[in-house]
Amino acid sequence: MRVDYYQHSLGEEELDELRQTIGSKFLAYGPKTKEFEKEFSEYLGVPHSVALNNCTNALFFCQLALGIGPGDEVITTPYTFVASSNAILHTGATHVFADVDPKTGNLDLASAEAAITERTKAILVVHLYGQMVDIESFKALADKHNLFLIEDAAHCVEGSFKEIRLGQMSTAAAFSFYATKNLTSGEGGSLVTQDKDLADKVRLIAHHGVESVGVDREHSKFRAWEVTTLGYKALMSDIQACLLLPQLRRIEAIIQKRDEAYQRYAELIRSKALDQISIPEHQPGVKSAHYLYPIWCSGDSRGALIDHLMENDIGVGIHYAPVHLTSHYSNIFGYKPGAFPIAEDLGSRCLSLPFFESITAEQQEYVIDKIAEFYERA
Repeated sequence: MRVDYYQHSLGEEELDELRQTIGSKFLAYGPKTKEFEKEFSEYLGVPHSVALNNCTNALFFCQLALGIGPGDEVITTPYTFVASSNAILHTGATHVFADVDPKTGNLDLASAEAAITERTKAILVVHLYGQMVDIESFKALADKHNLFLIEDAAHCVEGSFKEIRLGQMSTAAAFSFYATKNLTSGEGGSLVTQDKDLADKVRLIAHHGVESVGVDREHSKFRAWEVTTLGYKALMSDIQACLLLPQLRRIEAIIQKRDEAYQRYAELIRSKALDQISIPEHQPGVKSAHYLYPIWCSGDSRGALIDHLMENDIGVGIHYAPVHLTSHYSNIFGYKPGAFPIAEDLGSRCLSLPFFESITAEQQEYVIDKIAEFYERA
């Protein structure tokens, strides 16, 4: 049996939307993108949404719009994808890493507080694997020190903490619609915020600094466009938005299937008494988006386990190698092993199993059987 690491679940609904869009006037940012922005805001209960070409730019433009730049510091986690810290560096600000919670892998509150200096302007939390951080505590910390609180919610569209949704208790939240995400358009992203001025600034930055986009000029009196700030080219297209809309409308069915598959893996692991692996704990009050199914392997067994799984046609992923020990960050910034020991420990043992909406019970049983087989032989 072959079990791919990931499979998307796009189908006839997305094809129908795509045909309609291709047959329409707008392919770039247009009515479909505006429709997605409206429905995404309604789904999250946050009034303002800006649809962009990826999550990295959502994080980057948010910080630019907040005035974060050279001389400022932004605290974040090293146990995540490199985009989180790259977005800080692109502003000219300095990233400041803090260590993570050994039970969840999320940014540790006490470690983040210890990293605050007079130059700190924001805390950028990452909701790892789809589990939100304790957003109430991070909000209190940000308010105590008069800091912006930015959420990297690339893994976490459906997540909540004590029924608090993304963007409801922070300055803004950024999302990814990359190929492997629960909602996908191949590439794509969004920023949501309760601050209209911030949303307007981000949209301006994402459209070259030009005040109006083509779809707006279509329905208003013609005038020459004006450039009011230095901007980029990064708005979402209607082709991306038309793929997202059907998925957003069936999002509750998507998360139900992912929840069922997540629980099935957990039950299979328990039934095999696989004490050699552990999974991140879900904290009280958390509803996880279940973006990935990560395990932490015991000791130094991960490399051999990966080889064994791949030899049996099972795809795997690693989420994540700590950012500070990648060659660019260690060479430029001088990070050495031991700087963030919990992130380094988890990063050396993490392994993501095949996990997607349509994964079958038979496929999951095969994966866990092969893991059990590996540890029985060890």
